[in-house]
Amino acid sequence: MHTGTNRFWKTLDEVGLTSGQLEPSEYQRLQQFGIGLTDLCITDGGNDDEIPKGALNVADLAENIKRFEPRSALTASGRRRKVSYVASGSEDIDL
Repeated sequence: MHTGTNRFWKTLDEVGLTSGQLEPSEYQRLQQFGIGLTDLCITDGGNDDEIPKGALNVADLAENIKRFEPRSALTASGRRRKVSYVASGSEDIDL
């Protein structure tokens, strides 16, 4: 996972989704908290604006959603400074 200004792990703890701040190497522990992760891009890394166009794997994301049938889903884009949350409906949250 890209470091730098990434607050992902700290935020999971701060909002109470985990029982303490996890390290990126502990990502598999997220399952204990009912959280699953998937990447749209596994070939490149960095901030949104550093990932080449065409590197996002939307087909795998769609397949994971069908396979695991999550109650809700969250996507985040640092470049757009927007979070999209999908449960029974859709809601965009500006950061």
